Amino acid sequence: MVAKTWLRFWVLAAIWGSSFLFMKLATAQFDPVTVTFSRLAGAAILFAGFLWLTQRSFPRDPKAALSLVVVGMFNTAVPFTLITWGNERIDTGLTTVLISTAPFFALTIAHFFLRDEKLNAGKILGLCVGFAGVVLLMQRAATAGETGTVPVVAGARAVAAGEGQALLGAAAVVGGAFCYGVCLTLIRRYLREVEPIRVAGYSVMIGTVAMVPIWLMLGQSLPAVSAWQPLPLISLALLAVLHTVVAYFLFYGLIAVWGPRASFVTYAMPPIGVALGAVVLGERLDWTLLLGGVLVLAGIYLAQTAHRRQERAAVAAVAAAAPTAPASSAPGEAASRD
Repeated sequence: MVAKTWLRFWVLAAIWGSSFLFMKLATAQFDPVTVTFSRLAGAAILFAGFLWLTQRSFPRDPKAALSLVVVGMFNTAVPFTLITWGNERIDTGLTTVLISTAPFFALTIAHFFLRDEKLNAGKILGLCVGFAGVVLLMQRAATAGETGTVPVVAGARAVAAGEGQALLGAAAVVGGAFCYGVCLTLIRRYLREVEPIRVAGYSVMIGTVAMVPIWLMLGQSLPAVSAWQPLPLISLALLAVLHTVVAYFLFYGLIAVWGPRASFVTYAMPPIGVALGAVVLGERLDWTLLLGGVLVLAGIYLAQTAHRRQERAAVAAVAAAAPTAPASSAPGEAASRD
């Protein structure tokens, strides 16, 4: 059982860590809006079939239903588009590191909206360390002039290059991480009673509907079918099936066994994403990327450790305040009842 759980953990880390590589390959031929719409539409079809077959209905509670609509837009449609657009302009390794900052936003936002998620000294230290890493990585993007080219795909789309575009790309990825942080807080506050896999499935379906007008307005004309390359098409299919549907099932299966510790998969994603970018796309590795990544991961670790200590202290306080069970009856009392 333990070995199976760890296998699930590393498979999930590999799937999510490689998703930015496949985004880059898909955008070599299709624009970011089309990639996002195709990914969500494919995943929505699979989720709709699963939810229908298993008779998992949409929440009837108005507050939960409205929250799920918001999550569908800002946990799928908006961040997927921002991240795909940004990833097109920067290295996939940098994208992987920047997207792992989502827990920082979640911790900060939760402080204001969740009574049991207040910031403490440990969390603030983690946020400061992680923020230093983000600043270093943003500075790297601002001065590197990365082009986001995809040398492994023939006839790849031309992407705006230059320092300004790289900085905008990095900012878009951070914006996607911010959306994830907002939705994590929203889910914890309003959707705690809704089964997680229903939240995942219906949010993807809602995100697909939200993407229809966006795709019609902003999506670029598709290239001629005769010009389609196999690698971008395969990447689109993998993003929908593997990196969305399968990944969600693995993640919620991991939550069922580990609980909050499932979020540790965040630590494993950046090394995988950076390594794949360097090996497959020939992306450069330098001390700023490595140091920035270490600072981000260290910040996540410090903040998560402080969060776990806070939870244990809260549980201990509740246990201490609870009335103790009466001691076993004295021999004389037992005898008097006999």
